[in-house]
Parts: sequence; C-alpha cells; structure tokens
Amino acid sequence: MVELSRKFSAPKTTDAEQWEKVQLLVAHGFVFQSLHELHEDGKRYNVSYPATLQEAKAFVIEHKLRRFKD
Repeated sequence: MVELSRKFSAPKTTDAEQWEKVQLLVAHGFVFQSLHELHEDGKRYNVSYPATLQEAKAFVIEHKLRRFKD
C-alpha cells in the first residue's frame, strides 16, 4: 500500500488515462508531495505535477532526483 499526499485529488473513476498517469507517477516514487526547483534568482519555486500521461513520462525523467524515497 502506498500513502499519497493529502494534496492528491483522485481523477474520475472512468478516466482510465488519468489513472494510468497516477500509476506511472507512483511507480516512479512521486506520491504527490510538494516539489521545488531552484532557479537562477536563488529562489525555490513549486513544480507542478503533469496534467497528462504524456507529460508524466517526461516528468519522471526530469525530476527523478526529487522523488520520494523510502
């Protein structure tokens, strides 16, 4: 069993593509916790989770060092 952040909002039961996106993210260690990215101005900015399955595939590669680790 995996516990997701309270920030997680479940997609509609019938939205298979969104559930596939959730499954992909969780399988790669992203449990919908806040992610931040350091920018050139020295400030940390929130990273938004992907909206689509296609975006999620790139997201797990780009942010692999920020994932949740047991």
